[in-house]
Formats: sequence, C-alpha cells, structure tokens
Amino acid sequence: MVQNTNATSAAPAGGLLIRNAAAVMTGHTGHAARAGAADIRIRGGRIAEIGAALPRQGGEAVLDATGCVVYPGWVNTHHHLFQNLLKAVPSGMNVGLEQWLASVAYPRLARFTPEIFRIAVRLGMAELLLSGTTTCADHHYLYHHGHGAETGDVLFEVAEELGMRLVLCRGGAIQSASDHPGMRATALVPETLDEMLADIERLKARYHDACADGLRRVVVAPTTPTFSLPPALLRELAAFGRGMDLRLHSHLSETDNYVKFCREKYQCTPVQFVADHDWLGPDVWFAHLVTVNPEEIRMLAVTNTGMAHCPVSNARLGSGIAPVRAMADAGVPISLGVDGVASNESGSMVHEANFAWLVHRALGGPHKPAWRKSSTGAPRAVRRCWGCRGSARWHRGSRLTWRSMTSVGCGSMDSMTSARRRWRLASLHRCGMCWFVGGRWCAMARSLVLIWRSCAGKRGRHWQRWWIEGRFRRFAICWRAPLGQDAASVWECEVSYRVARREAGD
Repeated sequence: MVQNTNATSAAPAGGLLIRNAAAVMTGHTGHAARAGAADIRIRGGRIAEIGAALPRQGGEAVLDATGCVVYPGWVNTHHHLFQNLLKAVPSGMNVGLEQWLASVAYPRLARFTPEIFRIAVRLGMAELLLSGTTTCADHHYLYHHGHGAETGDVLFEVAEELGMRLVLCRGGAIQSASDHPGMRATALVPETLDEMLADIERLKARYHDACADGLRRVVVAPTTPTFSLPPALLRELAAFGRGMDLRLHSHLSETDNYVKFCREKYQCTPVQFVADHDWLGPDVWFAHLVTVNPEEIRMLAVTNTGMAHCPVSNARLGSGIAPVRAMADAGVPISLGVDGVASNESGSMVHEANFAWLVHRALGGPHKPAWRKSSTGAPRAVRRCWGCRGSARWHRGSRLTWRSMTSVGCGSMDSMTSARRRWRLASLHRCGMCWFVGGRWCAMARSLVLIWRSCAGKRGRHWQRWWIEGRFRRFAICWRAPLGQDAASVWECEVSYRVARREAGD
C-alpha cells in the first residue's frame, strides 16, 4: 500500500492507479453494484477509468489494493459532533428525549471552550472516518447570545486537517428559554435572529463551495422548527436560506411530544406546521421523523422532502422506530445519520446501518424486506439506498463511476470478514485502510492504528480491551501524534481528552 504519514495531502499530480482490488463496490443497485476485480484510475480528483488490468500511465502513483475491497464512502446526514465528550452521562441513561436534553446536552453548552470543542470534533470525525465515513453533515447548535460564532470555524478547520467533507448545518435557538425543552434547563440566553443570520452569511462567504466537487457547505438549520423560534420567523429564515441558495435542515417529529405540542399549540401536525411555513421541498431534509402519519408521509413524498434516519439514537432514547419502509415506498428520499454520540454511544456508520437492517427486519418480519429487494443482499442495500445513494442527494460523491468524484475507501478483506462480527474496531484496524476524499489522501486511520500498536507494549491488555469494546474515546485524539510515537506521549493525548471531558461537565 502507498505510504503517507500526513493526515491529508493532495493526490499525486500525475494521478493515482488503484490496482489489484479483490472487488469494487460501486454504490449502484442490481448487477451494477459490483464492478468485480477491477482497477481504478483517478485523475484530478475524479475517477477517469474503471477496468481490469489497467496499464500504469506516466507519473501515476500506484496503490496496491491486493486483498482489499474498494467502496464508496459513507455519507452521514445528521450528527452533533460536540457531543463526543458527553458519552455515557449517567443522568441521561433512562430518560426520554426531553429529559435527556435537559440533563445531558444543554446544561453543558456553556462549558465548551474552543479548545474543548476542538477535541470533541477531532474525536467525532476520527470515529466517523474509521467507520468509513467520508462526508458528515453536522447539525451544530452550540450557540447562545454572544457566544459560539468561532465554533463553526473550528469545525471547518478540523475537517480540513483530517480530510473529511463537511456540511455545516448551522443550528441554534432564538426562541425564549421557557419555550425550549433544553434551553429552559439553563440560564443561557438564546441568540437573536440578527446574530444567527449574520453568522450564516459570514460562514457562507468564507467556506461554502456550491460546486459539485465542493468539500465545504453551509446549511440553514434551526435546532427544531416547532420549539426553537417563533413561527413568524420560520418562514423568514426559509426565505433567507433559499435567497442565498442554501439548503434547509432541522429535527422534526422525533417523539410523540412533537405531535402533542403542535396539536395543542397550532392545531396541526408537525409536518403540516412546517408546510405552512415554507419548510418542505427538495432542498429540505429532516432528522428522525419517527412519529408521522400516512398523510404526512404523502406530503413529504409529494414535495420531495428528505429525511435522515437515526435508528440507534431513536431506540436509545425510547423515541420509537421511524416508518422508513412506508416512506421509501411513497418516494421520500431516505438517508442515514448517526446523530450525536451522547444519545447513540457510538459514531460508527457501519453500526448504524447494521442496526437499521436489524430493527426493520424485526419490525417487518422475515418475509417482508425492510427496503427494496436487491440481488446483492439487504445489508448492502442499506449502504446503497440509505448510506450512500440516498445521502448523496445532500452532498454528491458516493458512487464509484466514470467521472464521479473520489470519495473512496479501501479496506482489507480482514475487515470484510469481521463484518459478520459487527465490524469490531479491533478487527478493522489490524488491516491497512486508506481513504480518498475529493481526490485527497486521508491516512489518519492508518496513523491511529500504528499509534495504538505502539502503545500495546506498556498498557496492551487494558487498552486493547477498551478498543475491542468500542470505547473509542480513549484513542481518538491520538491521531495528532506522528507515526511511531511512544506510549508515553500517546498517554499525554489521552490525559488531555480526560481533562477536556471533565471540564465539559462529566
């Protein structure tokens, strides 16, 4: 495999040839899902050619993918990266969403300094990359009056360092604290509409790249349309976003309380409420949509409004199971998101897809597939239809075809075998992994595993146990150390994580 010790770097000027792959998964459906044992030629950040035994051309670097499978990167369409320092908070273990917001997330918002926030983002992006995710839509709502503007910059800076494609869904609440289930548990003052709009304008001018190859995007994303701002401002915010050619995103219908609140206060359902305020359309997608009725599903399908399915978080909080089979049948675009790890306890897209397959198979029974049948099996259908193809609507780059953008993962067959054991992290990281995002190398995953191996001598059994159990948080900021770093220095990184987590309120 080509060696590269930097976290990210530009692709070779002469192009790249990925050779000898055991299989190439394209992200398409049916017989086109597999390209067989093919080589891939990459030029200028795009796939120039896929075929058997491609000859090397002058100046091309070669990646020997012997024994590996090449496949599209996952597209995670809903996340809260700051929550990576809030895993396993005891007070949030056995409560529903509203109580969880009031006891876990919102009481700690004011404790996130830029330094602590940066550690949380590095941790979250590292975990996503190591599960094969190359694009993340982060619904970031760490804002209150006079604070938080610099956190959007931190997200883009860390994404640049690690090489991940980032869609910043700029959230926040501008409703009075007493009306918001999370804000009312704090002494924080919500930001004003002018503060929110000014920051979105600034972020768009500085980072947003609307071209097909763009690695940075900005989305207008108030935290929750029913709770986070007055109804009159919801329509104004939609017009503002569309006037700047930005997409719209938010939470919706995550629990029964959303429906109860809307019926009592607005005499309608949540989907009807957002429809009345111009928040449906092909440029809108909502996270969760757990409690929707057939008429709401029809409205979503007719307007081509999408959804980010977050089954693990919904199950963890006892919110329910979104009727994605019915939505998919109706034509609603479906994608996958891991949601915040404080309510998921994991940031792995592989785990999210596996759980989606299991929970919908349990819900529908053995003779009713959880989604469209395919010749390549249900778990792969989750990747194609929800984790790659459905998600590609919000940011392209999840299919491997001629002239498509390069968001490619290359992992050994050892990791494919471990899929039967839920792709445990230890098995994944014993193999070499390499990612390309927008034509750039991302060797962060390789750096992490080599550092982990270097630590095995001093604290091997203890660290390995935590790693295999999936408690990734102890290692995720170690990517900053150079390859071959000794265990003592890596331990300093782990200590800095512990300090950050304690300062965040754990």
